[in-house]
Amino acid sequence: MGLLDRMRKKAPDADASASAVKRKYQAVLQLIEGEHVRVLNLHVEDGRLYLKGAAPTEEARGRILAAIQSITPEDDADIVADITVG
Repeated sequence: MGLLDRMRKKAPDADASASAVKRKYQAVLQLIEGEHVRVLNLHVEDGRLYLKGAAPTEEARGRILAAIQSITPEDDADIVADITVG
């Protein structure tokens, strides 16, 4: 079961939004699992993916943020990622 399969759905159109987000951010979500990030919150709301987690190292956090930036420019982000180290 992947991260998005366990994701909380907050809006009536969450299934369609979750499918679009899953396609767009699949590589990032796989990286998050591979880097052993502790996911505290993951949900789609109003067409945005909200992610809160704790990476085991600063390097892992950096790789995840770089992967997000490679998919979507910061000024046009449809993802809100709050990733700490710890």
